[in-house]
Amino acid sequence: MTLCRLVRVTACVLAFWPPAAALGQEIAANPAVNAAWHFGPLAMTPRIALKNVGFDSNILNAAGDPQPDFTATFLPGLDSWLTVSRARVTSRTDAGWVYFQTAADQRSFEFNEQARLDLVLSRIVPHVGGGYQRTRQRPNLEIDERALRTTTTALAGVEIHFSARLRFDLDAGRQTYRFDETHIQDAALAVALNRTENTMTGTLRVALTPLTTLVVKTEDEHDRFEFSPLRDSNSVLFEPGFEFKPFALLSGRASVGYRQFDALTPGVPDYSGPVAAVDLSYTMRETTRFAVSFSRDVEYSYEPTSPYYIENGGLFSVTQALGTDWDVVGRAGRTSLTYRGLNELAALAPDIVSRQDTVTTWGFGVGRRCGSTLRIGIDADRTARTSVIAGRNYSGLRIGGSVTYGF
Repeated sequence: MTLCRLVRVTACVLAFWPPAAALGQEIAANPAVNAAWHFGPLAMTPRIALKNVGFDSNILNAAGDPQPDFTATFLPGLDSWLTVSRARVTSRTDAGWVYFQTAADQRSFEFNEQARLDLVLSRIVPHVGGGYQRTRQRPNLEIDERALRTTTTALAGVEIHFSARLRFDLDAGRQTYRFDETHIQDAALAVALNRTENTMTGTLRVALTPLTTLVVKTEDEHDRFEFSPLRDSNSVLFEPGFEFKPFALLSGRASVGYRQFDALTPGVPDYSGPVAAVDLSYTMRETTRFAVSFSRDVEYSYEPTSPYYIENGGLFSVTQALGTDWDVVGRAGRTSLTYRGLNELAALAPDIVSRQDTVTTWGFGVGRRCGSTLRIGIDADRTARTSVIAGRNYSGLRIGGSVTYGF
């Protein structure tokens, strides 16, 4: 969907403008009212966590000669809101220190800052936003190296509130991804994956009940690569779904849609098919919580013969409360990476360039809550990947504790 089409959609929706009922109250609702600290127009909620404190049997996800180490991750953060008249600034700041006892080259400092300015008018809420992230955490299941990368984000758009139940968002965004000079199997991540993504997104939200919202999302995305124009593409997404507030029978969100992915280079296969994003939980009798996450979409690959792959899979977990303070959790998941190879090579070596890798994980944990803001837990997880390429196979066991404190 092009910009012109999105504008036409907006105009059509405006033509059927329904009456506003309690609209002013909904737009005026301030998300900062539940913040932990209030200092005049400024509100803040701090967060702090110590995670993955323990043993990792294969810190590099190596196929052979795995390297074990002691590791820990320290994660402070802050959510803040500043309200001045009709202007609201929302900010989320995260920092982190990832520690390895022996592998000093794997240690890293993480930083992520995202901010947005909303101007709350009568029915229209224009906004601008931006962000910066610097991290060495693995970006996806394909990349095993902790490669340094930075992501910058710019966003501008407008929310149109037609009524207390109906809202339309129109956003234009730009993201840039920059990797360092890390190599994987003679492929440089910066050469393969440095890119700019330009998106135009239209989202219609209809509140069906106080706890359930219908969400219909359309998106037009243009991806351009700095050093690898072979991967340049345009894609269109149509994705309807639902959002459930925490007090509903279900909580979370679920959407299933369709993506038309058009590669701009002849010889790179296109993709047309289903996509999905699910993150739902259900609590039974206030003691047992079932949670499922699932995703299916296109992801870019660093491999020179396979420009992208379809990631398809998810994780299922069950958490059982033991009394008022203790809980135990079990989880299992499976994700497939189905590679799309260059047309001329797919016929010659389909088992390599058009293969399917599989990542499986299972684990369990136990935790104890100390009051309403502190939780202490310990978890054990085993992860393995299988592939026809011997160097891509690995397995590893991670056992670690965590302490989470938040208002």
